[in-house]
Amino acid sequence: MQANNKSNTLQLLSLAIVMISLLSCKKEMPPKFSGEDFTYFVNTNILDANVRNIQNVYVAEKEFSFLISFNQMDTLKLNEVYNHNLLIRAEGRMSDKNRPVLLEVEGNGVEYAVLPPLDSIYISANESVHKLKLKLVRPPLSDTATKTLTLTLKNNQFFKPGNHTWYRITYKFGNMLQQPAYFDRNETFYGNFSAAKMIVMQEAVNRKGAAYWQSNANMTTLNNFIDLQAGKHLYFDPFSFNDLYNFIDDTEILLTGISSGPLRDAYNSIKTEIISLSKTLLIEKKNAGHPVLDGNGNEISFP
Repeated sequence: MQANNKSNTLQLLSLAIVMISLLSCKKEMPPKFSGEDFTYFVNTNILDANVRNIQNVYVAEKEFSFLISFNQMDTLKLNEVYNHNLLIRAEGRMSDKNRPVLLEVEGNGVEYAVLPPLDSIYISANESVHKLKLKLVRPPLSDTATKTLTLTLKNNQFFKPGNHTWYRITYKFGNMLQQPAYFDRNETFYGNFSAAKMIVMQEAVNRKGAAYWQSNANMTTLNNFIDLQAGKHLYFDPFSFNDLYNFIDDTEILLTGISSGPLRDAYNSIKTEIISLSKTLLIEKKNAGHPVLDGNGNEISFP
């Protein structure tokens, strides 16, 4: 009896081993989905299109200011710049044929958007993701208005994107007067940030004239250092918002680790002079009955 039990046990173990072996060799099949086909956007820095938690891969609005020193480029090419990816994801049945995606584009920034040919926007056969090669072209430097571009996936014979909330995204972009990345390092000079303050500072520098700044000893010292570091040279003909952002951000980065000495003194002296000129301009505007207000309706001021 004992022998029979041992024999049965061995047979069961052998069968279990065979089943495990067969399961481990099971052929991987492509994923099958159930339910109605739909599409949605994936537009964060997470490139894994298989992530199922939509909060990790989708945001309804994204902003991009070309003035921020790290962003200064002629064209923002999505899927080529960190944290600016744009994928169209398909859910539903897999298909052995290419399936076109319909896309609607609207907003006051449409003229600055470059889409690939519409017939090139499709989910490839046996695939579930399409990288949308959208480009956002920089508006003229004199234009600081916010541009908007809204992309909406539309129903077609293959997809019904409107069954959920991730089928529409909006880009806000342009030469927007957002806070420079390193502004907070210099709040003792500038005070609280406001877009109106940036406008006053840029105007105050230009009022002094290009010749004045080009012959300014502190500026000469600073630009010579920037040239040696292959940084962004500061120009004054005219002094653009690009230059102002480069002065606050890029120059501060180049001076990291230099807390004292001629270079830091030159930089601080220029900041002090810009603020002094800005204060004079603010007084003139107020006396003329046009005080400069920030976004909350308060008069702007410097420390």
